[in-house]
Amino acid sequence: MSDVRYYQTRGRWLAGALRAGQLSPEDAQPRFDFVMQTPLARARRLLHIGCGTADVSLLLGRYGFRPVAVEISADLAAIARETSLARGWAVAVLNEDFRTLDFPPYFDAILVEGMLPVAQATEEETQQAVQKVADLLRPGGYLLFGSPTWAPRPSWTRSYTTPHGEAVEAAAFDAETNMLVRTLTLPDGVQLTLRQQWYSPERIRTLLETAGFVVVERWHAFDQNAAWGARADKRGLVWLARRR
Repeated sequence: MSDVRYYQTRGRWLAGALRAGQLSPEDAQPRFDFVMQTPLARARRLLHIGCGTADVSLLLGRYGFRPVAVEISADLAAIARETSLARGWAVAVLNEDFRTLDFPPYFDAILVEGMLPVAQATEEETQQAVQKVADLLRPGGYLLFGSPTWAPRPSWTRSYTTPHGEAVEAAAFDAETNMLVRTLTLPDGVQLTLRQQWYSPERIRTLLETAGFVVVERWHAFDQNAAWGARADKRGLVWLARRR
């Protein structure tokens, strides 16, 4: 799994920037509010994949849920655990690659913030990742995932400033290969690269259906009332699917 080093290194710099106060965490409240308007609000057993600092899971814990949050970066998982302990909220934080989780189909719902945890370098790897998510859900369980900033040709740059220097992450879309190419440049000049397939909505639907999901809904961003397809310029991509 060649992407593990990238995620772990990025997580180290992101956590460092958060601890140094050079980067502010995103407001989790709108994402939590959105989740609570979906069937995930009725889930007794909820898994949060790629949780980062687990901001949404922590809010779930605050309101009586007992989510299991999974994060591949030890540094981000450490922040999540510290916050959970400090506030007394019941959130179990696992520092693990979700693709190696050894759970039966136990969970009522799974939340994946963003596309990164499931979008892999090849279509075969992506299908395997989506199938792994399905295998963790009980029949009839729900999956909510996607990105509120999805765009056909994404491109952005972010900086992570810490007392040890600055790392710069950049993403560019390669139209010839239909790949999203992410590059993390460290202060010593070392570069890490992550390449991921970028899927159309139609292809994502096929990947979900092949893994045994039925698509229930999709939205632009986290606007519960803005159904996908209502306007051609809406480019966010958030999916709700149910396991058969």
